[in-house]
Amino acid sequence: MCISSMESSLVEGSATTSTTTTTSSSSSSSSSSSPSNNKTSNTPTNETSSSSTQSTFLHFKPLTPLPVLPYPYNSKHLALLPRHHLGHGGNGTVQAVFSADLSGASEKAQLYALKTCSGQPRAELILRQEAKLALELPPHPHLVQTFVLGEIIPTTIAATVCSILSASTTTTTTTTTEPPPRSNQLGYLMEHCAQGDVYDLLYPPTSQTSKALLLPQATQLCFIKQLFLGLSYLHSQGIAHGDLKPENLLLTGGGSRLKLADFGFAFRFRSRSQQPSGAECTPLPITVSATSPVTGTEPYIAPEMWLADCTAVALAEAEAATTAATATINVAVAAAAPTYDPRAADIWACALTARQILGLGYPWRHAIDPGDEHYGRFVKGWRRFWAKTGTTLDAAAGRWPLCGRGFEGEDYPDYAALVLVLGMLHPVPEQRLTMKNILADPWVRGTPCCSPVVPEGSRAVHDHARLKVDSGVKCTR
Repeated sequence: MCISSMESSLVEGSATTSTTTTTSSSSSSSSSSSPSNNKTSNTPTNETSSSSTQSTFLHFKPLTPLPVLPYPYNSKHLALLPRHHLGHGGNGTVQAVFSADLSGASEKAQLYALKTCSGQPRAELILRQEAKLALELPPHPHLVQTFVLGEIIPTTIAATVCSILSASTTTTTTTTTEPPPRSNQLGYLMEHCAQGDVYDLLYPPTSQTSKALLLPQATQLCFIKQLFLGLSYLHSQGIAHGDLKPENLLLTGGGSRLKLADFGFAFRFRSRSQQPSGAECTPLPITVSATSPVTGTEPYIAPEMWLADCTAVALAEAEAATTAATATINVAVAAAAPTYDPRAADIWACALTARQILGLGYPWRHAIDPGDEHYGRFVKGWRRFWAKTGTTLDAAAGRWPLCGRGFEGEDYPDYAALVLVLGMLHPVPEQRLTMKNILADPWVRGTPCCSPVVPEGSRAVHDHARLKVDSGVKCTR
């Protein structure tokens, strides 16, 4: 069997790095401090696994056009060399792989992330939809880029690889990879983010406490603004994320660049032909049919989504009698049921994710009232606010609802930040802030940020290097 020059370079790269072995007793794909069931981390588990000098290439057959024609390959296949397991979620598994440079800028192998799914028809359908949406997105500094959808066809080139390795080295290859698939497997290649995800930054796998790591305030605010910029761009492209949380925010650029990832629950609420590229979404309500059960991660799911789910509503009604005051809120929130605006649901999850970055943890497990005591206290604060002052939030005038622990002035960098979060968490989705409102907010506009999206004249210079969470895998060999 012949082997291409790029495959040879991949094998040689594997041989030169094969003596490095790391072990860890913790897994980055899950954490006991998180209520999420869909944790997908970009930090490898680094479990020790020994193999012979045989290497298994995953031959990747593209099903969508490649970004460019990477030398020396043609469009029929790419050879992927697995390196490390990165994480897994409800819809797939992610691992780091070496491949040809898909940008065509170099003949060196580059590190990418490969997401695959099980052979179940529903899992494949979800992965195809996820890749389709991601591939439609133009590159953006705060979105993880997806390059190509394809099929993985495992091919063990043991004889050729062994001959190359035996001629060049006598070391033993020791890596942690996913077992090769037994049959064709659907997957897609995306950008590899070497510094892991924000959840692992806040809750390090080796930490002995369930409390979030308190980041320097400059880093907190910079990351929050980057989150806003990424979500605003996503909405401008007519796509709602559907599962915003720290686990789906990846870090790159030495830990200074935040990127939205994992579009498994994303939804296109406006076709590409209905709006010019980059245009801000109009404030007109755009709704989608609610699914049953609701999708997303429970603590981040908006109340209107729960109310759109008949099972959740029935359960909440059975647990406690609805008071007249609570009924007023429920009627207002459920006005759009059984549909909801996916942008407003994203804003809700975005606010809760921003609170996590500020080190404030989870305010509740389910935004259901009655049903969740902590969320019920939050809604009670809003009811008192509406009864006394109306509905206008104003930080300068001291007008905002008193919602108890986790929503007090001293918990936030500024009263304006508290009021912004409360505006993003308005129980009535029609009155919730939009991304246009958020980016126009004076406090957000004045927040220093090192994002390349920020005009150069007002762009901050931050050193996030000491907060780097290194995956242990370099970008090139």
